[in-house]
Amino acid sequence: MRYTIKLSIKSGEHLGWLERVPLRLMQERLEELALNPYSALISKPLAQGREQRYSWVGDWRIIYEVREDDLTILIATIQPRTRISEEI
Repeated sequence: MRYTIKLSIKSGEHLGWLERVPLRLMQERLEELALNPYSALISKPLAQGREQRYSWVGDWRIIYEVREDDLTILIATIQPRTRISEEI
């Protein structure tokens, strides 16, 4: 079973900030999430008790929500770890 990835406008903009190598690693992680968004090896639940999860690529964090009804992963944001910590 494969999930569809949908990027928010904000997360798409942040992907544009990445250079070639980090961008490739981020794309690989998104592909891994599409196959198993609940894998403990690549993601964890967000600590605040929300239904969101997070994954990491180096110092970057991916905050996302899984929608089981239509097998979609909604990427809320992709930001450096320090900025995510400030917002949450």
